[in-house]
Amino acid sequence: MAGILLRSFTGKPCYFGEHLVFDEKENFILGGHEGGSACFSMAKQGTRPKLRNTQYINFDRVPGAPHFGVLPEFITNPGPVTLVTFFRGPDGYEMRLACGESVDLPPQDIHFEHTVFRPRIPLRAYFENSARAATCHHFALVNAPVEAEMKKVAKILNMPCVDLTPLRAAMEFFLPNNEGS
Repeated sequence: MAGILLRSFTGKPCYFGEHLVFDEKENFILGGHEGGSACFSMAKQGTRPKLRNTQYINFDRVPGAPHFGVLPEFITNPGPVTLVTFFRGPDGYEMRLACGESVDLPPQDIHFEHTVFRPRIPLRAYFENSARAATCHHFALVNAPVEAEMKKVAKILNMPCVDLTPLRAAMEFFLPNNEGS
């Protein structure tokens, strides 16, 4: 649903992913998902997606895993991004939203499509917000800043919306000596 909503506002393809590893010093998270969960048109301009053959990967210990196929490998376009996921709370579904940028890096050799996401707040605050709010494992990502539109959707649906990357926290982070705290 998050991907359908993001695409309806932007006309752009969305990406289905999860956070994999992070770098607190660089303030970014490598995210991705095996299995072709992003449209090839999301690949960073000037690069070519690769197709990795899975025939020689040993999936014997993974019940139900495919033994023959391909996985696309590319990094998504740099620029502003919006991540959205839905969480089933005690009173129904709730929206979780994060804003930031897709970092301009060369494609990483990790055997699937990926994004290096830099939230607009420090990673520690981002992960603390995620833990407090409770978030789902997966999210939809689009290369566009559609925070306001998604918040309006949540309001129309009478659905709580938690911003995991609130602007106030971002401004406080960039003030000298953390003067905004």
